[in-house]
Amino acid sequence: MILKIYSGAPGSGKTLSVLNDVAETPGRYVIAVPRKELAEEFASYLRERLEAMTRSAIVKTIHSGQPGYREGVVRRIKDALREQGACIHCVVLITHEGFLGVDPVLFEGWHVRIDEVPDGAVVSDAVNAKTSYVTLEKHFALEPLGHGLGWSRVVPLPGIEPATRSAYSGDAAEKLAQLFKLASNPHRLVLIDLAEWRDAGLRQQVRYWSVWTPIDVTACASMTITGASFFNSLIFHACQKFHGDEIKFERIAPPANRRANPFVTIRYFTRHRGTTEWWNGDEGSLCLVRISQYLERTGFSGFWSCNASERKVFLHRFSDATACSPKQAGTNSLRHHTSCMFVYSNKAQVADSAILEVLDLSRDYIEVAREEEDVIQFVMRGAIRDPSFDGSYEVYLYSEDQAEVLASYLVREGITAEDRVEVLPVVEARILDVARPETKSRYVTMTPPEAEVSVCERKKRRQAKDRERSQRRRDAIKASRKADGSYCGRGRPKKTEIARHPTS
Repeated sequence: MILKIYSGAPGSGKTLSVLNDVAETPGRYVIAVPRKELAEEFASYLRERLEAMTRSAIVKTIHSGQPGYREGVVRRIKDALREQGACIHCVVLITHEGFLGVDPVLFEGWHVRIDEVPDGAVVSDAVNAKTSYVTLEKHFALEPLGHGLGWSRVVPLPGIEPATRSAYSGDAAEKLAQLFKLASNPHRLVLIDLAEWRDAGLRQQVRYWSVWTPIDVTACASMTITGASFFNSLIFHACQKFHGDEIKFERIAPPANRRANPFVTIRYFTRHRGTTEWWNGDEGSLCLVRISQYLERTGFSGFWSCNASERKVFLHRFSDATACSPKQAGTNSLRHHTSCMFVYSNKAQVADSAILEVLDLSRDYIEVAREEEDVIQFVMRGAIRDPSFDGSYEVYLYSEDQAEVLASYLVREGITAEDRVEVLPVVEARILDVARPETKSRYVTMTPPEAEVSVCERKKRRQAKDRERSQRRRDAIKASRKADGSYCGRGRPKKTEIARHPTS
């Protein structure tokens, strides 16, 4: 299977290249996008493009935000694929969730285009199955995975009706419902750390992990994934581990668009790294309050987001600002903003241990694949996304490490020049030197190993520039005071003649 990957920085024209090709080349296309709003946005663009070329094609969107339908989304997608099976030129736009819920056999003969790494493609958790393992055993078989990992693949037994919720309501019903749903899908790889189901009765929790890979969509006419950091994604690592040479990746570079080198100021509030656990405590929540107070006081008016558990701290603080979801990959509706704020953490959780063990990755890599990518995608939704933008763009991030990684990325990907990026602390928020217990693991980034030194050099040069800036400011103040006669040199003032010879 050949899988084409359009990779490149956000705003480099990857998605437009794909959409233009879809509009210009007759065929049957399925386009899967992260959100339903994006499906409508892409559909509008395609219709306008087709009209401009005086061509006709069927462009249809299917998602849960469309009222008036009795059938579910997956059923409507199936019907549309069957109805348009003989169409010369048609496009069906769906969400990632809808795409993953459809039998891949139905994509036979269709050109599949996926915008960004599919949401929900990788799921992991731990669940208590002390009693429900009996029901699991009736519905699924365990096949040893091999690779010396001690994991088994969960495979649906043929001819067995799906289990009802009452069958597993005794313990951890919600998590078990997710496990049943994933394991019932024959087109997902589901792994569990059990050799036999009865072993679950002896343990407090069992870990499981599920991933969707493109291997089951081989019947499609072609497949392309558009993603800024696909080759750092967990899906890519899963494909490498389980499919080897069965999937050939063809990297396609986006069009070479000249950028106008905007001036980017990245401001950070702390030198420690944030986590949701820290923010839920007294000291961490105080940090968030002071950030919100500072931004309110300075009249922040850009777009912003944060983790859901911290949203109330910032909500209603900024009357002229735009609140967004943290996940903004592919969005174009925020390009009029010249500033943004993102207080966010997406580090490895306990439930991720299954992913780490099976794919032999570190906890830091999860942070690279999730948090760093989310920060980049969010920041790149504003005016800086436009290659012709040559103004000033201001970014507020929680911690210094996030700011430095973003600055390095902007330079490395050619978004702007190194001398046009400034990283500055927000001293006025009064949390810059707040300390918190740190993990001992080293922070790993998407910065290539050969560029790691440049990140450190950038920081040293920035610190030198800060010192030079401070010296120039002191020199300017000194010159001003000398000019108006108010300057006093360092040390004890000299005694005046009058002071030495006082009059009577």
